[in-house]
Amino acid sequence: MSYLLTRTFVVRYAPISEPDFEIIFRQVYDMDAYQEPLSAHNLAVFCMVIALGALVDLGKPAHSPEAMQYYHLGRAALAIDSVLDEQSISGIQALVGLIEANSRNIMLTFVSSMDMALAT
Repeated sequence: MSYLLTRTFVVRYAPISEPDFEIIFRQVYDMDAYQEPLSAHNLAVFCMVIALGALVDLGKPAHSPEAMQYYHLGRAALAIDSVLDEQSISGIQALVGLIEANSRNIMLTFVSSMDMALAT
């Protein structure tokens, strides 16, 4: 939920609304409440949102291993059902999350290297 709370000042746009994420969140944690199985694209959205939350969490170090783990899980889930073969809104949302995580990771790498350069 850190991603949803900090997106107002950290993220330029939200790839998924909070109510839509709540549906996926409940589907992941309460599978018995839903008739249909969790799709790979919804799982990818879930992982990307958690990865972004871990990435922008100010209480965690830059390049947190948790963020990278969820990022890679999201990429793996996205690879299960190709977005080119099975188009869906959640597939596009997962791709937007993937792009956002990549750009944030690149930005954090740059800022970390600048901090190290200034410290020396």
